[in-house]
Amino acid sequence: MTITEEGVITPGTPAEIIHYGWEVYRRSQQVPFPQDPEAAGTLMRAQSRLWHQAAPFACVSLYAPGVGPDLEGIRKAAADVIAAVGGCCGAEAAAFASGQDRSAAA
Repeated sequence: MTITEEGVITPGTPAEIIHYGWEVYRRSQQVPFPQDPEAAGTLMRAQSRLWHQAAPFACVSLYAPGVGPDLEGIRKAAADVIAAVGGCCGAEAAAFASGQDRSAAA
């Protein structure tokens, strides 16, 4: 995993992509939920897409042998969650969800 001076995290290997996607999902769950129903729906849909992409490969009990992860789908879903958190909850919350506030271990 690469972390730039600005704190931008870029996962490289398949395991890092899956791990980062799962961390974005987990951290987005810790952000105060938006009160606006439209914003809440946007965030929930983004979180759901990421969960469905990453969970089967992040949790051994959900893993289906012979089925590989959609790494690009996980990357996109993680970016969508970060964007949804930013749009609904602000830049500081997005930095937390993405780990780019430097509070996440790489």
